[in-house]
Amino acid sequence: MIYEEYCVAFIDILGFKNMSSKENIEKYSVIINGAIKDMREMKVKKNLTGSDSNIPDSIKTIQFADSIVILFPKTPYVCLLAIRKIMALQFKLSLKGVFVRGAINSGGMYIDKENDIYYGEAWNKAVMQESEAIHPRILLENSLAHLISEWLLKINESTGEFYIDQDGYYVLQSYGGTAAFDLEINYKDSLKQILQIIEKSISENNLDDKILRKYLFLVKSIKYSSSGNISEADYVYTNIIEKLIGRDFNDEATKRIRKNI
Repeated sequence: MIYEEYCVAFIDILGFKNMSSKENIEKYSVIINGAIKDMREMKVKKNLTGSDSNIPDSIKTIQFADSIVILFPKTPYVCLLAIRKIMALQFKLSLKGVFVRGAINSGGMYIDKENDIYYGEAWNKAVMQESEAIHPRILLENSLAHLISEWLLKINESTGEFYIDQDGYYVLQSYGGTAAFDLEINYKDSLKQILQIIEKSISENNLDDKILRKYLFLVKSIKYSSSGNISEADYVYTNIIEKLIGRDFNDEATKRIRKNI
């Protein structure tokens, strides 16, 4: 069947080549498969007037190689449910040191659920925009952000599921507490666990500047999402900055880091 308006989230697992090596594949298959299973089964706790409890069944998840794809109809409630599930997936994977980036887009789609055939504009747009995420974050198409925000406003509900980043993209607020709430885990302790994983990776490995900057983005996300209430974030943030500056890079990215300290 051809749908004029459908949504696709295309998510890339960072560092998947190492995770799928002979030495690591057993460990990470359990982590990734478990997180996807939990996402599928998760019951979103935001109860909204007029919502249909059967709608979540329309959210389809596909995983292959280093990619996770979530497909769902472009209606406000289903979009909100899908976003909450994706946020929980990102958060839970982070707790195991697995970080992702991605994009959620809409457009026309051909969908044959019986034979598992999916392709179309929404898929193409999500694949293309995923690379623009650059950092471990999930971008949200403007039209979807507006669709959800306007719908919630009409029913006197607020949204904390996404924000506008410095470069103008809408980004899922996966470290703001909503995901921990849906997963029924302690928010502050979970953020500390993610920070410990990052700090351990930094201290035990000679990471290149590209990976350090991805970690820097993550730590800043945690730092500002938690309103600065996690002191460990300041320590890890400073550690990354010192490593980057200590290499005395003269490229534009490092000059911006120097300027913003």
